[in-house]
Amino acid sequence: MRKSLARSALFLACLLAASGCSKSTEVLETELETALTLGNGGAARAAADLLLERKPNDPDVLADRGRALELIGSIDAAIESYSKAMALAPGRADLALLRGAANLRSGKVKDAIPDLRIASQADPQNGYAAGLHAVALYKTRTAAGQVEAEKIAAAWLEKDPRNIGALVAMAFIAHARGQRTVARELTARAREVAPQEPLVSELTAQVGL
Repeated sequence: MRKSLARSALFLACLLAASGCSKSTEVLETELETALTLGNGGAARAAADLLLERKPNDPDVLADRGRALELIGSIDAAIESYSKAMALAPGRADLALLRGAANLRSGKVKDAIPDLRIASQADPQNGYAAGLHAVALYKTRTAAGQVEAEKIAAAWLEKDPRNIGALVAMAFIAHARGQRTVARELTARAREVAPQEPLVSELTAQVGL
């Protein structure tokens, strides 16, 4: 009986592997993109793993695998995947942003700041990178960091009232100052913009919404 079950399991594994191998690279890339768009981390990771068997040194596939791992909650593995991508494509601001954001969400603020600074300086119009940079600076808990965080966040909120990083940073700052009403208003706006963002969940818990 055990031998029969083992053979069945092996046969099923072979079928699944053959199914993946029979797909073209273009089909797998489409499946990966679709899964990431839908937030299906498991499917995205499966597609990325198959693609990496064919293109093990592709920084974009490694980055997408990192995004998939974040979706399923494997934040440390995601950071490792981003780091591999950056080693293959040093200087790419988009990869720095992905790793910096992941480090920030996992509480590794000191690791997040250099990447987020690179990303925001590489593209001064990237409000997402600038906003997350502001959050990271606030989380340093230093006077200089909080002054810079407020400067960046306030400037971006004037440009874009829906900038998620700026909203989170300003809400944290307001809460730290005891401005509870302001903090809750900013938090409510952040929840409307990005309800699934882990930083928003952290902020919501802190301000008591």
